Amino acid sequence: MIKFQCDTCGYETDSYHKSKNNGEYIPLKWITLSGVTVHNEHHSPSLSYAGNATMHFCSKKCFINKFFKPEEMRKQIDRVKNWKQLLNEQQIITPKVLTLNPHQLSQLVMNTNYSDGYFKDDTIEDRIEFFNITNTSDSTPASFENAYYIVLLIGDKIIGVAKVDYYSKPTSIIRFFSIDKEYRGNGYSRWMADALFNEAKNRNKNITTSLYTQLGKTHLQHLFNEYAKKHGVKFIDRKESDPLYQY
Repeated sequence: MIKFQCDTCGYETDSYHKSKNNGEYIPLKWITLSGVTVHNEHHSPSLSYAGNATMHFCSKKCFINKFFKPEEMRKQIDRVKNWKQLLNEQQIITPKVLTLNPHQLSQLVMNTNYSDGYFKDDTIEDRIEFFNITNTSDSTPASFENAYYIVLLIGDKIIGVAKVDYYSKPTSIIRFFSIDKEYRGNGYSRWMADALFNEAKNRNKNITTSLYTQLGKTHLQHLFNEYAKKHGVKFIDRKESDPLYQY
């Protein structure tokens, strides 16, 4: 039995046939160099093959790696790929999810060392769409007592806020639900939706929505239905034609 070994990766095969060109036995469906000259000076040290020895390659990739990607370059490429994979994995960090009342949210956001109410993070209203810290206290007593916020943090940075407000005795309404644009696309909305409907279940409340933006309708509507079903919460998905008093 004749065995052939790939000159790049070492893979072996005993499947072969006779070449029509010179009658030599060569691996079946492999690349074989015999009686040709290859000279490559793209990389240092340069690589060359003068045809005085037959070489076999189990794939086009192995042939290219042998003559056009020296071993050190292949190792460097692998290191870069591994680092890219590691960085991609590190980008999705497990966030902390808090359920806060308006007073607790104010304490988290405002700098309590200053009586004039400087923000701890003066970019939060720019980063979190629809969020306005002054609105946390501009509510009716019933609203203030029943309102709560789902807050998403990475480290001490707030990256997402959802406000759930009093609507009627059996029903709470999602006033807004927003993720920092920099952190979108990583599944963080699921963390917030899960916490929001879990809290509604604990409070024995139905959930309805304010009207969606186009982006919200695309990315959030299906999530709200999914997590309402998961937690057994009645979800009243409002349409533009629905009157406010219907629920």
